[in-house]
Amino acid sequence: MRMRKILFLSAIIFVNAIVFSYASFTYAEETGCVTSKCHADISKEKFVHAPVAGGDCASCHEETGKHKFKPIDDASKLCSQCHDAKNTKKSIHPPVKDGMCTSCHSPHQSPYKFQLLSEPPALCFNCHDEKMTKGKFVHAPVAGGECMMCHNPHQSDFPKMLMAENENLCFTCHGDKKTEWEGKKFMHGPTAAGECLTCHSPHATDNIFQLRKPIWDLCVGCHAEKASGLHVISSYVRNKTHPTKGKPDPARKGREISCSSCHNPHAANSAGLFSFNATSSFGLCQNCHKK
Repeated sequence: MRMRKILFLSAIIFVNAIVFSYASFTYAEETGCVTSKCHADISKEKFVHAPVAGGDCASCHEETGKHKFKPIDDASKLCSQCHDAKNTKKSIHPPVKDGMCTSCHSPHQSPYKFQLLSEPPALCFNCHDEKMTKGKFVHAPVAGGECMMCHNPHQSDFPKMLMAENENLCFTCHGDKKTEWEGKKFMHGPTAAGECLTCHSPHATDNIFQLRKPIWDLCVGCHAEKASGLHVISSYVRNKTHPTKGKPDPARKGREISCSSCHNPHAANSAGLFSFNATSSFGLCQNCHKK
């Protein structure tokens, strides 16, 4: 009989404990910020802001009364209480400079990494013209939507918030070209100066190799005196010119003859930047004129 009473009392205590725990949980749930009736969708996404995930709403929101909160007038100042300042370098992204962190990031949660409001490059195109990424020839990072391979989204010590300066940025992917060109005796002016963007678009164009213009037009933009083609054979034949465009290239099937048919646009072992590793004009000519 005594054992039965003990078991009965134990059962009552156990049931009461469960009921009390459930009641306490329900009370906490229904009286906190996130309840079934208020802010129910918070903390449901894949990426949740740490204070939100920890239920620490008061770390960002200052309560002034029952469910009344002080307006957040300076979001960047609030963010900098936890996050390192992102506006200390020479080139600063305008939203960062203007303290508009929430123009790119959700302060609560997001299905995208870093709590971004949408996934790049769609997010970038909210401000930047998507047309810059359209063309027959698109830079691989651009085609893959990887804007941040070249640009820092917050700040940089380099123009346009680039990750590195001039050719050093390009060589992070095109390191093989650096090795190749440094082994040559002569370099094209823009190559020697590290000015890749003089000739190439970093995003997209309708021209091969992402050139800013068709090859001939691009070259004569600086070398206008060479446009006639007289410079090729003026020493050998009078009153005639060598074609520099508009004809098939005999050494490069499917390509039109152009300045780059004879000249390497980057570096070579001849002062004239001759292609085919030629070191003399006669040796260069023999690549097409074999007889």
